[in-house]
Amino acid sequence: MVKFTRRQVRAAILVLIAISIVAPLTGLAWWRWKVNSAFNEAITSDSDPAWWFQFGTLSDGDHYLLSDYKRVMARLMAVADKDTSVKQRVNAVLTMRRLSFHNSSLEIRQQFLPQLINLACHDDTPPQLETELAGFISDWILSTDVSDAERQQIRNRVTRFPGTEQSHWIPVLGMIGGRQETELLIQLAENDETSREAVISRSGLVNSSWKQLLPHAQAWLADPNISSFAVDLVVLSRFPKGRESLLSAMLDERQPASTRQKAFHELARTPISLDLLEVTVRNDAIANEIDALMEFDCREHLADKRREMSERNGKRLWEELIAGLSLEYWLPNASNKFPEPVLDQVREFREQQVRVTLAALRRLAGKADLTTTTEWHIWLQQNSTATIEQSVLLELVENTPELIECAAVHRRIKLWDLGYMPENCEPIYRRWLNSSNSTVQYWACDALLKFGQSPEAVDVAIDLIGGSPPESQSWNEMGAIRLLTKCFAVNYFWDTAAWREWAKRRRAEASEREVQE
Repeated sequence: MVKFTRRQVRAAILVLIAISIVAPLTGLAWWRWKVNSAFNEAITSDSDPAWWFQFGTLSDGDHYLLSDYKRVMARLMAVADKDTSVKQRVNAVLTMRRLSFHNSSLEIRQQFLPQLINLACHDDTPPQLETELAGFISDWILSTDVSDAERQQIRNRVTRFPGTEQSHWIPVLGMIGGRQETELLIQLAENDETSREAVISRSGLVNSSWKQLLPHAQAWLADPNISSFAVDLVVLSRFPKGRESLLSAMLDERQPASTRQKAFHELARTPISLDLLEVTVRNDAIANEIDALMEFDCREHLADKRREMSERNGKRLWEELIAGLSLEYWLPNASNKFPEPVLDQVREFREQQVRVTLAALRRLAGKADLTTTTEWHIWLQQNSTATIEQSVLLELVENTPELIECAAVHRRIKLWDLGYMPENCEPIYRRWLNSSNSTVQYWACDALLKFGQSPEAVDVAIDLIGGSPPESQSWNEMGAIRLLTKCFAVNYFWDTAAWREWAKRRRAEASEREVQE
């Protein structure tokens, strides 16, 4: 047996201690070298920075290796702003954009967004770089805010160089969505043939509910050259005159078949527009024409749609809820190729959705003793005609706000697939405005501003915007901004004082109109 002296033992211990200290430092140094090497490659190479997108698989704990985000972003901004090869400058912007997915604090966004706008709007900026910058600006603009001068800068850029070469600015204008930006988009669609398709399909106008957009949408729909894009404009299905225009487009033989088919499906989507179709196809000649267009029996199809709509809060609701008790129902395409941290999040999401769905089922059915899918299927067989009136569903959510987290319930409170506000539901949505649950408040605002009448909903939406600072990037707060923008074509971003002043002017104008009428 080998014996070691006390000195040898002490030396061995010291060596082990040294190794335990040096090894991590060596590993850290190696990681820093690897990151810096890849970083340098991205901003100096003329090839695509494909390496950077692999960093999406790093764990949260590894991102500290990129340590000083502000310094890194400043370094990339300097590369994008200097007179080097266009490819290197584009690579720098792509790297900034990818890096911002991991860290886009309000401080960083406020510091660099004005620089991005200035560079993108500069006359000497190459078109390819300008395109990438516009995409990056679109990512940040809603959650950051832009000044009036910066908004004017963007509008000037578009009006100075109209046409396809400026089409990358169209989504940015739509993301801002104020009155001047919306009117500029309409002007482009009406006066610049090369911009029409992009404005209608890519600017965000497609989701607008602003009533003053309706006459323009009707004119675009009447033009066979662009009607295939205009038919998707939400504002058409929101108002009676818009639905009549959809019906006219469907019956117009001068329109492309694709436009007519899309108009038919849009009208068959909600009960209120389905009424128009059912009355129209009572005429045998028209029914035969639509049968040939759609290549199926339109009357039979509409009867199926009517039956499906009648089951909206009955059989369809229960089947959706019961299906939601399965983990595999949620994110069914989630792949095992995802990194483990992502799979952990997927598993957590699935388990949460199953818990929420089971709680909703028990609350809606009044059966707290059922758990498994099999037990619920047996219950449904015995209660196949069980239906929950829309007003009752809303009252249940009012009394149990957490029900709104259930996807099947959530789909039914948005009114999107009804297309109108049931008369007995409006008072309930008004009561929702006073809920302590901000999600319930938001969807009350959504329903009342799109389908009902409620000046109070504007004030509550503004309160939601001011509910937390923009650094939270909370969906409810940003959602309220987008809701007001879509309904009224105005945007003051996070400036609640400006929003309240606008709401005050709007109420005064409405009162003045009432007096005149």
